[in-house]
Amino acid sequence: MSWKPNRAIDMRVLHLKTVSDTVTAGGQVVKFTVEADLVGSPDTTYTSSTGRIVLPDTPCILKAGLEFKKTAGSNEAYYMDVQWYDVTNTQYIGSKARIKGYRPDIYYGAYDLTCDEEAVAIGQNITVECRIIGKAGTPNNDQTFQLDNSASYSGASRALIMELHS
Repeated sequence: MSWKPNRAIDMRVLHLKTVSDTVTAGGQVVKFTVEADLVGSPDTTYTSSTGRIVLPDTPCILKAGLEFKKTAGSNEAYYMDVQWYDVTNTQYIGSKARIKGYRPDIYYGAYDLTCDEEAVAIGQNITVECRIIGKAGTPNNDQTFQLDNSASYSGASRALIMELHS
């Protein structure tokens, strides 16, 4: 037996990409500089100067993944944690993402906690931000991370806001 919805669902997707921020501490808001409507005409509004996203009054799935280069040496264990933040209700929502550095073998020898590399949340009729919630590295935690440094690694930071209209 296959499942069929009672009514058609109209999905609209907003895509955010391109970040040039330097991450120095937790709590920083990720400010994407490019937005595009991938599917339909989303009702979500985004302000690149603040990094704030206003969700419409319809269920939305939020996904974010970041790419970075750290400025210290490459033979270290390091990571950056990212999560969606509900500005309206002043709380973190959804799952935390942990983006590991380019030497996962060293990371797994130094840290126990693992997470997906994409932060996922569900929200509607609220204002949200994609936030860096922490970063670490051994032996030195004073390093900075440069988001979307294309000269070093493939990939790019991005966020998707998928609106589910009925």
